[in-house]
Amino acid sequence: MNISRLASNESSRSDSGFTLTELLVTIVIIGILASITLPSMMKWVSKAKEAESVQNIGAVTRAQLARRHEYSTFTDSLEVLEVGLSSETSYYTYQITIDDPNRAVTHQALPKLPELRAAIGAISVSNGVASMQLCQAEEPVISSGVTGAESAVFSPGNPPECPPGYQPL
Repeated sequence: MNISRLASNESSRSDSGFTLTELLVTIVIIGILASITLPSMMKWVSKAKEAESVQNIGAVTRAQLARRHEYSTFTDSLEVLEVGLSSETSYYTYQITIDDPNRAVTHQALPKLPELRAAIGAISVSNGVASMQLCQAEEPVISSGVTGAESAVFSPGNPPECPPGYQPL
């Protein structure tokens, strides 16, 4: 009879569920895993937001190049370029700086969030040949101080160059 009582105690224990200790250990393990993966996930979210700026700056730069071939001048209006881009999005403000109406223009993506990187596109025309350069800041605004308002470096007879703190794309 002692054995049957022991067997009935074991079966009732297994039906009772998890102990508080088991639940706490599980919660601690989940917390550790979350603290390890969260920074990596946040980095990928920032990269996805930055991809917006690179894509938009590329589209504006290509449209500007097409306009220059057709009208022999650059424009400072996104509406005139008809790329379907507003000057403000959720994460970036876009602006166009004409350095020389017939020879040089810079397109800038200014981040609204400090953890994002700025992007610029530039076109220069020398002796009838147009050159284009896309650049992205090497570090986010929060750690580098690069704002996106920097202009490309233009030198006569050479393609535009990325300003300091930027890398070519």
